[in-house]
Amino acid sequence: VPPAAHVVCRVAGVALTCVFAERRHVLTAGGDGFPDHRVLLDGLTPADARIVADRGGFLRALQPAGRGDVGLVGAAGDGVVVVGPSGDARAVAGTWLGPAFRAAFDAAHLVEALAVSVGPDVVIELADGPRPAVVRSADHGSFTTLVMPRGVPASETTGAFRSG
Repeated sequence: VPPAAHVVCRVAGVALTCVFAERRHVLTAGGDGFPDHRVLLDGLTPADARIVADRGGFLRALQPAGRGDVGLVGAAGDGVVVVGPSGDARAVAGTWLGPAFRAAFDAAHLVEALAVSVGPDVVIELADGPRPAVVRSADHGSFTTLVMPRGVPASETTGAFRSG
């Protein structure tokens, strides 16, 4: 959440109401007592960029970072480059759809999201700003994981990223 943003949440009965960036979101519990996740997923804004990549290659590229921050860097048509905490870069085969884009995440959270995906390929949808990335299997897209960005690019000209 950007420093100037305010999030206000209130619980009333089985509903959680949150106001963020002047938008009101209401999550209610279904008959089984769990929040209605479909309301949350329907409220996501469309992706600005999309990665379709080899899941195993992505996991191997993320492993050296451990729990450190990593950056994802991509340009239209190319795969994605994973930039580690020390600035080391590892290419992941795949396709980048959309404009050039940079985002930073905690590597461990991306590993967890990729590990529960099904199939050899994964889709990661990225949105600009403090919005979650959507991680899902490329061929079984019904299982969805949300991962919040951890930081922002420190510079458009270097591989370095800083935590948010």
